[in-house]
Amino acid sequence: MSEELALKIRKTFEESVVAKQEALEWCNSAFIIPIKVTVKIQESHITVRHAMLHNMKDKFLSSDYLKKS
Repeated sequence: MSEELALKIRKTFEESVVAKQEALEWCNSAFIIPIKVTVKIQESHITVRHAMLHNMKDKFLSSDYLKKS
């Protein structure tokens, strides 16, 4: 691997870490997926989004923010 490519990869990784740290500052908790297989990570994200939306819907309905039709 060339030194230029290694520096580019390192810079990209460092920017990614900084972005994740900034995102975590806005969160009360983090959902860490200890898997390196991209497909499994994507499946986990879909499951988490589905659960979050279901939870939000229930909260909106119980607070009368939304009305069930």
